[in-house]
Amino acid sequence: MFRKTPLIISFAALASIAGPQSNAQDNQNNDDPLILKNLTACGTIENDKKRLACFDENIKTFQSAQETGDIIVADKKVVEKAREDLFGYKTPDNPLFNGKNDSNLKQIESTIKSARKTSTGKWLFVLENDSAWQQTDTRRLRYGPEKGHSVIIKKASFGGFNANIRDQRFIKVKRVR
Repeated sequence: MFRKTPLIISFAALASIAGPQSNAQDNQNNDDPLILKNLTACGTIENDKKRLACFDENIKTFQSAQETGDIIVADKKVVEKAREDLFGYKTPDNPLFNGKNDSNLKQIESTIKSARKTSTGKWLFVLENDSAWQQTDTRRLRYGPEKGHSVIIKKASFGGFNANIRDQRFIKVKRVR
């Protein structure tokens, strides 16, 4: 029937269902759940009454799956926020985390919520989204990070991250929370 695991579908994907489709099979992703494939296939029915009946039947199934949590609908803004909150963690290689037809998140910009030096003399700072980052190199900053300072954290080569605090030279960091 349909998957029992939750799935996030963007409103953009749902909007494409209502648009005209010449060949639904060419436009469908093989990873889409059966319930979405059935709903999309309704758009290919030429007879108005049969097409409406198909949509009516399949939208009820879709709504039921949404109510039980088998399908979760989220707009692009919610998905992008989730990607930002997960920035710095290794995530599975799938459209939810890495984007479907859009570029991967390469950096985040935030404000420091708190900062302190660890016993090893390296900086540990927390951002507005409560993610915690720790310095991994031994570079010294001219001005230590403080609450309210701006920070840009960028992906570096070989899976690392660089933090630029208050427009100073970057330091290497890793996400610890």
